[in-house]
Amino acid sequence: MKINTNFKKITNIFYGVVFYLTSAILSLLILSSLFFTVYIPLSIKEKIEFYNSTWYFPIVIFLFVFVLFKSKKLVEKFSSNKLFLILSVTYLIVGIFLIYRLVGGLRADAYYVYQAAKEFNSGVFDSLTNKGGYLYIYPHQLGLTSLERIYVSLYDNEKMFYFINLLFILGTNFYLSKISLKLFKSQLVTNYSIILSFLFFPHFFFLTFVYGTIPGLFLMVFGYYHLLKYNETSRYYNVLLSILSFALACLIRNNFYIFVIAIILIQIFSFLENIKWRKVIITSLIVISIPTSSYLLKKYYQNVTHNPIPQGVPMISFVTMGTQDNPNVPTLGGWWDGYNTSVLVENDFDQSKAVQQAKSDLKENLRTFYKQPKYALKFFYKKILSTWLEPTFQSIWTGPLTEKGNIQNSRILKSIYEEKSGYYFLNSFGKVFTVSIYLLALIAVIYYIISKKFSVFELFTIIFFLGGFFFHLLWETKSQYVFIYVLLLIPTAANGLDKITSILYKKGVISNSN
Repeated sequence: MKINTNFKKITNIFYGVVFYLTSAILSLLILSSLFFTVYIPLSIKEKIEFYNSTWYFPIVIFLFVFVLFKSKKLVEKFSSNKLFLILSVTYLIVGIFLIYRLVGGLRADAYYVYQAAKEFNSGVFDSLTNKGGYLYIYPHQLGLTSLERIYVSLYDNEKMFYFINLLFILGTNFYLSKISLKLFKSQLVTNYSIILSFLFFPHFFFLTFVYGTIPGLFLMVFGYYHLLKYNETSRYYNVLLSILSFALACLIRNNFYIFVIAIILIQIFSFLENIKWRKVIITSLIVISIPTSSYLLKKYYQNVTHNPIPQGVPMISFVTMGTQDNPNVPTLGGWWDGYNTSVLVENDFDQSKAVQQAKSDLKENLRTFYKQPKYALKFFYKKILSTWLEPTFQSIWTGPLTEKGNIQNSRILKSIYEEKSGYYFLNSFGKVFTVSIYLLALIAVIYYIISKKFSVFELFTIIFFLGGFFFHLLWETKSQYVFIYVLLLIPTAANGLDKITSILYKKGVISNSN
């Protein structure tokens, strides 16, 4: 059954909102990058610094994108499988070197989850049952703890965890390339997507961050690929793999709820464009699977510990934290400052009282914004820039730090992890690369607006990006949280690169000669 007139109006409005909002946000980020550079020092304190951008930054962006344009003939000569294999072997070699030579281990939340996993495997559940224990405060980490229980039972070694992350990273890049091919039906776009995904170095350096984001991201991309596959083949095992992947990803990291919401929106508008009731059933199963898997996990631990699962930090406290500027901490306003934990502790772990206090503090924050609009504008603008224009996305900061006594014995790693020339280079290249992705994605969106040629499934990266942007506008933020949205913009950016390259070749701006 084809789309009727009323449904067509609804879908057109939806697409218009998505395209113009995305265009506005990407334009804001691109223009801001011309004036400001965001930098995070490699110290325990997450202090964000702002500097003026160099006058030649736009020239470097132009040269980087121009090189990508000029590489069209060369890129087309490679088969996608061969190109992926070459870059994967390179990643594997460099990754093994990093894992083998890196000095330092897990820290902060990643360390506490790891310790809880080891204790759970020994039959000790104090972290969850004792008031003030890590999982007592953060029970939403039970999914990640369960994953690490599997890691620990197989081989209890942090470096092995890094290697598993490396394999997940390669898997994510693989399925991202497969998604690009399915969406755009172009070897050139697929090859561009492969190259750009491997150039996005924060994804690589996050192999040392054993905190669920890397396996969760793989599961989401894997699930989306199988959802696309199901739409082609109608094979139920594809949709089953998809639903299971989404549910597991959300168990491991709650952040992926945003991805699922994007998937649900895509499914809804796909249904409105071409009414097939199977889509409603599949979407319903996706929705149901998320709370069901969470319920089953909690029920398991409840039976094992013979204790109810604590409610932990109130979710509203993350919004309060994301809208406050705490003068007693070095972090930027809206970044993590420990408020979510302190509000629970100060109320003697009484969640209902903590919720009331968080709501009261949130109202005070909003009242301040209302009374001081200039302050509000500056607060959110700096929060946006620090989240989306920090070029390393804390991928190196989350690794071993010198302040923790981790002195690297490799000259290359010392240059990176001890904030020397290697780290400065990665910051410079990262800014060029990130802004180029934003620029190419913007070109793709403008092409969609003008040509009106797109499928709703092509928009998943854009809708996911929008969801992440508005979520972290109000929620507590860190730049490390948003690298997943930038990575998943790459297929759209690759499509934008293909479109603008084709136009420039047709116009004769770029020569067709080899």
